[in-house]
Amino acid sequence: MNEVATDEAAYQETYERMQEEHTNVFKYWGSGAQAIQFLREENAYVAEMWGGRTLALEEAGYDQMEYVIPEEGTFVLDENYNFPKSSEKQDAALDLINWSFQRENAIELTKNLGYPLMIKNPPEAITSLPDYVDSIDSLSWPEWSTALEKQEQMTRDFQKIKQS
Repeated sequence: MNEVATDEAAYQETYERMQEEHTNVFKYWGSGAQAIQFLREENAYVAEMWGGRTLALEEAGYDQMEYVIPEEGTFVLDENYNFPKSSEKQDAALDLINWSFQRENAIELTKNLGYPLMIKNPPEAITSLPDYVDSIDSLSWPEWSTALEKQEQMTRDFQKIKQS
């Protein structure tokens, strides 16, 4: 994303590759639930998906599913917590956040949610999850200030591809 947003040749190459790959797309899904439906009904054999949703499909008996991170890496989904400065429950919110990141609670949350939380020396319950990575180099951290400058053009070009 960072290179494509700042290098016109890389952007053009990506756009052309997306045009070529578009012939393999029968539908761009609008929600995670729709992607799961396509996979479950075997209307799609490849989909952009989250590890936790893949795990849920596997646990539901769709064991032909495999979550794969391409060699190029994958984007990071970063959760953030916000609460109003005027909130009278700031202490309770901070207590909840601190509780969530205590090792035993983080492990339990990870097992229940199916998405890995990054902790030091994670147990097998975390490392066995489909989207667990043991190296931060496997992740791509978008430089949003750069990408957002090109967002309008990217959106417009993607719409052209979708409509072709």
